[in-house]
Amino acid sequence: MESLVQGRISDCLTKAGDCYLKGMYDKCIQTLQLLYEEAKATHSLLEVCSLDKCVFCCLIENNILVSKGLQALKWRLHDAYSAWNDLMQSFSDLHQQVKSLQMVYRIPVKCYLNIVYNALYWGWCHPNGLQCDESHIETYMQIAVSCFKRVLEVSHDACPSSSFCNIQDVVLYLMKRVSNNLLVVSGEESQQLVEICIIVIYMLIELKAKKEIITECMNISIHILNMSSELVSRVFLAAKSKKKDAVSSFKFGLHEVNSAMGKCDIETVLEVLKTACCMCFIRTEQYAKCVTCLDGHEDDDIKFQFIHYYMKAYACYHSNDAEACLLSLLKLESVPLSTQMKVRGHLLHGSLLAKQGRHSEALQEFFKSLSIGLQNTQEKKDFYPVTLYHIAEEYGALHCMCKAHSPSDAETVQNHGKSSSRQTELLQALLLSDHLDTLQHLVQVSGEDIPF
Repeated sequence: MESLVQGRISDCLTKAGDCYLKGMYDKCIQTLQLLYEEAKATHSLLEVCSLDKCVFCCLIENNILVSKGLQALKWRLHDAYSAWNDLMQSFSDLHQQVKSLQMVYRIPVKCYLNIVYNALYWGWCHPNGLQCDESHIETYMQIAVSCFKRVLEVSHDACPSSSFCNIQDVVLYLMKRVSNNLLVVSGEESQQLVEICIIVIYMLIELKAKKEIITECMNISIHILNMSSELVSRVFLAAKSKKKDAVSSFKFGLHEVNSAMGKCDIETVLEVLKTACCMCFIRTEQYAKCVTCLDGHEDDDIKFQFIHYYMKAYACYHSNDAEACLLSLLKLESVPLSTQMKVRGHLLHGSLLAKQGRHSEALQEFFKSLSIGLQNTQEKKDFYPVTLYHIAEEYGALHCMCKAHSPSDAETVQNHGKSSSRQTELLQALLLSDHLDTLQHLVQVSGEDIPF
């Protein structure tokens, strides 16, 4: 009887895995939930797929939660915060459950790390931004602290008790210690830890942590990147000798979202870390270092080309290297982009032209960002007010130039030929009319009240 149950469970795992990798999350969730209920209800089972039943059920619950998360991201649920919050609570509860089970069953570290990573990733996906919900920040940081302490314990690197002013300092201290042990743990675990470090760093960047914290994140990133070749070798060797897991643990991918644990290659992970490092350079206004980090490498990995092009353009803009900025923006336009990245590109290009005094051309770029037609409500709130601000600034600059009654200025700005008082008045009226048309267009495109 028990062998029949085990056989059905194995078949369900295979079916769920196939549905998951095909993006059929509804069917995947249904299959996993039936599997979970059967394993729980079969009291005679002490082990399922060579795992203690409690551990097995935790892994299945992790897979259900990841599938639900991917489903929510795929369909962009109407009540985004409610759906996100329910799932975040489930991830938090699962983490607590696994953490307590470790004391009894010694859950494999890689399984624990996978659950920690998924919980942190989902927290990072907060629909309203991390800063809008401080009540959850402590939860994320505590999860990271528990994870890092567990790893240091396994690595036999005793963690002395230390007094810190806030939880972010504790996380940084432990993350630095963990980064020193990446070559001590197994290859698979080292990759998982790098992924967790990346999520923590991105969270701290988004939270606009103080400069000292971002600088420390940057130093940790550089330290890990400096051991890239050793990490890659260890992960590849581990993959060659790895036995197939009895239960495949689903995870949110840093690039390919529907990946099972181990499918996201270490080289991709390190590229994401390099991106995080460059963001730290930008946050600490070390633009030259950001450019140096990206120089000669922005064309290497096609998955991250658009990010590298944009970051290099942004860094060059703030370094007053207009030519390099424009070159990176041209490269950015040559690759496939999301609507959000298109808007960012036009805003940066417009800002560059405005800085050069080319106000008419700058306006054209800002208008392009409005014409793209963002669909996501949060994106509209993020970009429309900023775009309108830039447009108002450029109209103000043109208005001042027109008032100066300078024929050369008017000719340069709008190619209206020789200027006269009458022409200047007409030009000002035209600009005001365009401005009103822009406002009307903005309201029509947004389809909702945008707080200006």
